[in-house]
Amino acid sequence: MLAYAALTGVADGWLPASYLDTGADLLAAADRRVDRYGRVTGVSGSPDFAGPGTSSEAQAFHLLAHAALARARAAQPRSTSPRT
Repeated sequence: MLAYAALTGVADGWLPASYLDTGADLLAAADRRVDRYGRVTGVSGSPDFAGPGTSSEAQAFHLLAHAALARARAAQPRSTSPRT
């Protein structure tokens, strides 16, 4: 959720671009928790969220964060300096 918030903030312009790296690092940490079935593990697990497991909510935020990362990267200004 924090990765999504940071990356959305950068993409929408209400957080400075410096948060892009932070959001990307948070998302990379979640990516390391994805199992062979594509589920984010170690999150508050359904149905009662009383312990670690998996949940559709975690899956949704993981996908949203990846979309926000793409938007944040696209929102960054391109370098206009000539190549040497």
